[in-house]
Amino acid sequence: MIELIKALVWPVTIVWLVIKLYQPITELMRTIGQRASKFKILQFEVELGRLIAANGTLLTTVEALQQAVVQASGSALIVAGVTQSSAADYTLVPLGADSDQAWITSRLFLLSAFLERNRVVRCIVFTGERGTFIGAASPRDVRGEIGARFPEYERALLAAYAQISAFDLREFRNGALSEVALVTIAHSFLENPEISLTFQPTTVGWILLQRPPPSLSTWEFADYVTAGLLRTMLRDKLSRGSVVREAGAVQNEDVNRAIVNQPGTFVGLISALGEFRELCDRTIIADKVSRRAVEQASSI
Repeated sequence: MIELIKALVWPVTIVWLVIKLYQPITELMRTIGQRASKFKILQFEVELGRLIAANGTLLTTVEALQQAVVQASGSALIVAGVTQSSAADYTLVPLGADSDQAWITSRLFLLSAFLERNRVVRCIVFTGERGTFIGAASPRDVRGEIGARFPEYERALLAAYAQISAFDLREFRNGALSEVALVTIAHSFLENPEISLTFQPTTVGWILLQRPPPSLSTWEFADYVTAGLLRTMLRDKLSRGSVVREAGAVQNEDVNRAIVNQPGTFVGLISALGEFRELCDRTIIADKVSRRAVEQASSI
């Protein structure tokens, strides 16, 4: 009999929670659609999982990395924002229209490797033409999936890391690499003959990066990153869920239902035209709700 009672406790508790939470969850769906910063459930408030964007320092690095010259000075510009940026949750990588050819895979791989190594941001947000939201992914996933497609990048990165093996331990303090170490890695990676050449290669898969004099034009082993290629490379690692969030707008019931059902960890808050506005983390909400629900259940 005791074992039977134990077996019935949780099913009964779950049924009670479903009945008890029905109205609060309905209210949650309505509240999120109206751009609230918090909602109330079972007499407690839960902050929505809004995330903080990176500052201008890191954005400058992102812009510089797109087609930086393969020189030590160019590499220094690349890594400055990685070491000098303040704490943030995400950074923007604007791909623009496919015809813009704004990013190539080798540079996106290097950026994600640095962001992952120094734990600068939790994720990268990709936007397309007119700032439309494409999706968000962690630097680790971006680096891993591009590296799987281009194993030459992983080998070149390992070779670049070998260049700092004899550095003073002070360059490795606090769990992050110093600017000097990152500059060395960036320069070595972009100079690697598997990645960059100053003459036209005889094999396919290379892109010409044309620069006005006195800068040197180079060939780089890469593809242009389009929205389609990004989705192909990252697959389910790319969080593509989004919710229309216009200030002061009252969302209809269908939109509210879609908010709660978005897949993935990160959800983009966008305008009616699809332009990216903010990013939120659904796991923050889910974690807080589940913890408070268990606390309420245990007090029965």
